[in-house]
Amino acid sequence: MVTISPTFKNLSEVPNLTNTFGMFGNEFEYTASGIFRRIKAPQCPECINTMEHNGFNQYTKKGLGTIKIGKYLCKHCGKMLEEKRTAWEKIKTELFSQL
Repeated sequence: MVTISPTFKNLSEVPNLTNTFGMFGNEFEYTASGIFRRIKAPQCPECINTMEHNGFNQYTKKGLGTIKIGKYLCKHCGKMLEEKRTAWEKIKTELFSQL
């Protein structure tokens, strides 16, 4: 299950967030600042060193909401990655199926 960092703003929505993010496994988190990312940054595909969390990109679905997808940076070779957007597609599908 995804680790969800609740705030007073999203506390009442934790059951819905748990249902939505529950399909992603234990390696993801939804941070208190609203970023969906891996808890442990992945290995760099270029040099195999561990990457670091490096902000997010924001995606919006009109009428549904916005999500922040985590980005990663390799300090050794400079390679940048973003969490796969398929996660956002799965979240949209799951939310629409619950509505």
